[in-house]
Amino acid sequence: NSKDQTDKVTHKITVIVPAPAAKFAFSPELPHVNETVQFTDKSTVSGGATITAWSWDFGDGKNSTKQNSTHKYGRSGSYQVKLTVTASNGKTALTTQTILVLPSGIDIATHFYPNPASTQASIVYYLPTGATEPVLRIYNITGALVFEQTLTVGASPYTWDLTSTAGTAQPNGLYLCIVVAKDANGRTIKSLIFKLLIAR
Repeated sequence: NSKDQTDKVTHKITVIVPAPAAKFAFSPELPHVNETVQFTDKSTVSGGATITAWSWDFGDGKNSTKQNSTHKYGRSGSYQVKLTVTASNGKTALTTQTILVLPSGIDIATHFYPNPASTQASIVYYLPTGATEPVLRIYNITGALVFEQTLTVGASPYTWDLTSTAGTAQPNGLYLCIVVAKDANGRTIKSLIFKLLIAR
């Protein structure tokens, strides 16, 4: 001050460096073997930073460093796809999604649990976008249709109480199950025929 007296004060300032938010989309939702899947980066970061690097792990041993990438799967199955992004401030983020790859000629992914079943079994079914009129059909080992049920789009899973359409308890044994539906163009689509064992 005017008398040459001095003083000082110290404050700690915490600077928060924002981390990016990793996110991606892929199309089609239910690709087939050897069908091109488009992976699109939708990651964001704030604080004036930008995303400068991308690392894709497609879950089958293949990778990419492009921002947006395409990939083909040589086998049907479930794959864990990972995207790691790095921002200009050095921060990284990781996100993971599951992609179901269907065999050629199959458009609906399904599975039953538990299998074997003793009191009931739940069927999980994944329909492509725009699909309508899904129906579950269950046949015994002789090929006779024992159960048929109209399913609801978006209501997976459906639980079967192991009875026939008429309500008769089904005996122990192997059953063949399939889901059929209509795609957005009215074409009949189907799942693989999968096996369910009833064992009480």
